[in-house]
Amino acid sequence: MREKILLIDDEQDKIFIFTTILQRHGFEVFTADNGKKGLDQIALVRPDLVLLDINMPDINGHVVRQRLKEVPSTRNVPIVMFSSSDQLSDKLQSLRTGADDYITKDVDHQELVVRLEALIRRYKDSIGANPLTKLPGNYAIEDDIVHRIELNLEEKIPFAVCYADLDNFKAYNDKYGFAKGDEALKKTAETILEIVGRLGVKDDFVGHIGGDDFVFVLSRYESIENICKEIVTELDQYYPTLYDDDDRRNGYIITKNRKDEMDRFPLMSISIAVVSNENRTLTSVGQIAQIASEVKKLLKSKPGSNYWIDRRS
Repeated sequence: MREKILLIDDEQDKIFIFTTILQRHGFEVFTADNGKKGLDQIALVRPDLVLLDINMPDINGHVVRQRLKEVPSTRNVPIVMFSSSDQLSDKLQSLRTGADDYITKDVDHQELVVRLEALIRRYKDSIGANPLTKLPGNYAIEDDIVHRIELNLEEKIPFAVCYADLDNFKAYNDKYGFAKGDEALKKTAETILEIVGRLGVKDDFVGHIGGDDFVFVLSRYESIENICKEIVTELDQYYPTLYDDDDRRNGYIITKNRKDEMDRFPLMSISIAVVSNENRTLTSVGQIAQIASEVKKLLKSKPGSNYWIDRRS
């Protein structure tokens, strides 16, 4: 899978030159010629790195970088400020305010490629990114939860860990194939990201444990219900579109079960088990996982998509 780079620059000649260089070295390059278009592109492209010009007429690069760092879907993506300026003040401002590197446009082309490759490699290693959805993996998920637990022990910091998994995904994957299954997983990830980004706050987190298991961590109790409800509603509209007319009309598919026997399986749905520290102190990842397991058992006993917020003390 080729790494994706989003190049945001208002100089058309520079876009052409550096797009050609990067494509020649195996990158998939997407471009935007101003800051607004770049922000619009980011959700569609889901790049592995953003190469961002500082001086643009509509929204300058520093503002674009700040906005990208404020939402869960792009917070961890490496951002390289790309400028004609070699002023030390520009470099220091960029690096102090969240840029991962600063490269001038007269850089040696081989050096540019090597530096970008190194940044992308470190980015993927640091978050254990899932190769399909590019969401942070187990290491980053655990790190985020542990950090919140430690903060909570020092002072009451609200957080809720939401475990989401797809019901009857294996049956769908078996009948329709891995490519279609991957499509369902990517759309699920995109939906969770979009809704958490829109209804949550900048400190919220979205990760992909693996397979059909996802985690999102919320920083406000009052947003839990709305976010879970919106995810369930949107995915309940989407999942049926993945089936052919007969299966959709029947409301089930027939395929082999784990005993290698033909069986009937309902259409895909999603279950979200929510564990928060609103009424109890959470002290470990293991404790949270155990509570979530209990909640998921309850959810799996109910048909269709559901969420449940554990409010036990």
